[in-house]
Amino acid sequence: MYFNKAVNRINKIVWSKVGSPIDNNKMYFGYEYLRRMAGFLKEQSLKPINPLFINVASILGDKQENDYIEYCSKEVQDAVKDKVLPKTILNFFLQLANYADNNKNAEPYMQIYDPLIQLLEQGYIFSFREAGLMIYNVGYFPLSGWYDRFVEALPIFFFAFFYILDEGYNQCKEDDLGGFLGAISPEIWEDGKPIDKAIFNDWQRFCKPETINENNIIKRTYDFLDYYEKKYEFNFSKTKRWLISIDDKEIVKKALKRRRGI
Repeated sequence: MYFNKAVNRINKIVWSKVGSPIDNNKMYFGYEYLRRMAGFLKEQSLKPINPLFINVASILGDKQENDYIEYCSKEVQDAVKDKVLPKTILNFFLQLANYADNNKNAEPYMQIYDPLIQLLEQGYIFSFREAGLMIYNVGYFPLSGWYDRFVEALPIFFFAFFYILDEGYNQCKEDDLGGFLGAISPEIWEDGKPIDKAIFNDWQRFCKPETINENNIIKRTYDFLDYYEKKYEFNFSKTKRWLISIDDKEIVKKALKRRRGI
């Protein structure tokens, strides 16, 4: 199941357009990949190594050494044969999918490689260059000390969630939303975490950040407000109406741009 879906997903990438992206606002994909990989190493009690060449399936116990790219179309094979890092990541991704088909313990880790797969799907190319992750036409992540920077980092879409609602407060001026945002504002966080960690924990459980993307963040934001409104008797009615009315792409793009230092 996982393996066939992974192969089909890679085969659907428009490889003729990879390297010619239409937008340069995708730095967060690199952030998310490094955050997820750091979390995996911490969970496995492993020392930090180069995060671009970590074979998750092998660490979980898979001893097979196959060239899984051979299961993809000839177009894919030709497209990545001279692209060392994309080929390596795709091979790791396919191996993990194959392993997950027979090992349920691997299923939760299927999302680790997803940010880099999404980069390829959206036309970006990346490489290991100058001791860092280079995302061409986007930016560069130096890997010196990468683990310490990302092991406790919050999901990028939690920041987007906050900044979308911050814009909503500017538009709607709801008192309940103002108090809610004050409890999770990045500008007054301690130890890199929201002051009200209960809200963040609720958000993680409800929204499942590894499944959030630019296309569904507005709906997830609406659904979480609706959930909190009913659970704690907040009044977010104006903000919810505003979320339904906005141009999703522009608001999300603006929210992601407001996240600095990634």
